[in-house]
Amino acid sequence: MPITLTTPIQTGAVDSNGPYTEVKLAPITLDPTTDSVWLVCQYGNTVNGIWVPGVNVGVVANKSFCVKDAGEDTDYTDMVTKLIEQSDVGKSFYDRIATILYQWLLDKGHYIGTIS
Repeated sequence: MPITLTTPIQTGAVDSNGPYTEVKLAPITLDPTTDSVWLVCQYGNTVNGIWVPGVNVGVVANKSFCVKDAGEDTDYTDMVTKLIEQSDVGKSFYDRIATILYQWLLDKGHYIGTIS
């Protein structure tokens, strides 16, 4: 369930697997001591059902983000509340959390696209 980018990232000759049409969550770290979620996102493509991450040259293929409450910004608390309120028991825990994180990335303008 990656984000399909509205405008693909052109790679030129740097990566023959380009252009990158998607962004996918890579490592996700929940830190309960600081009430935060750290995530890494990768540009890349799904090819024949297999994720092919982008090359980290020229274009930064990996980006890191931290979701936490800060001042009046309650992103972490909002995410936890959404996760608790979700009633879709048919989805895996990863899919439930990934949907919330992908939506946060879109809402904050980190990426422009749609969750696929």
